[in-house]
This record gives sequence, C-alpha cells and structure tokens, in this order.
Amino acid sequence: MDPHGFDSLGNPIGGLVFGKDNQFEQWTEFLLPNEFCIRACYNGPDNWKECNHIYDLMACRWNMPGDYSPGFDSCEGDKVTHPMGEYRLWNGTNYFWKQGDTPIPPPAPPAKVRNCQSFALS
Repeated sequence: MDPHGFDSLGNPIGGLVFGKDNQFEQWTEFLLPNEFCIRACYNGPDNWKECNHIYDLMACRWNMPGDYSPGFDSCEGDKVTHPMGEYRLWNGTNYFWKQGDTPIPPPAPPAKVRNCQSFALS
C-alpha cells in the first residue's frame, strides 16, 4: 500500500496516513499473512526516497529491515543511512538497484530505534 498506486490515486484509493501533528505525504506499507510493516516519512525533499514503494515483491524484511520476532513494536527511529535500493559503492558512487535485476542485494542496515513499546499478540 502506498499514497500513489498505478493510477496516482492511492493504493488503496484515497488512502491517507496521519501522525500526531501532520499528514504524511509519503508512506509505504506491506501486509503479509504473518508480517506487517509501515514506514511514514516526514515531509521533505527526500521523503520519496526514504519511503520508496517500488520494491513491492521484496516485502518487509528487505524494505524495512528490523526485528521481526513475534509481537508488535512501536518505536521512534533515526533516518536510514541509505534509502531502500540505494547502495554506496567502493568508489563513492551510488548504485540504484531495480526490482527484477539479479543478483538481489542484501537489505540495508536497519536504522537505530529508541523509545520502543512492545505489545504482545493476543
């Protein structure tokens, strides 16, 4: 799910994400039978990269690496060092992986998190 969709009307159409004090223009979400993840990015010039939603087939663990043990965590997090699909090469240039290219690169390191609240499954 994301704010654009194939027709630029949203996926789902009209889907919105609100935070405490604002509406997020960019967000990405994955719903799987045994996983759920969402990233909402504060409005700014690079928010489209930080909440990129072109890697649908890669799902949660590649797009948003982190702790996927049972339960639900709500955390504050730092910015990721590189947006999903963007890699810094040894020569200092950036490489942008496209879904479908092989080999598939590993996920980027997860961002540091703090102020986490854990919720048990019931």
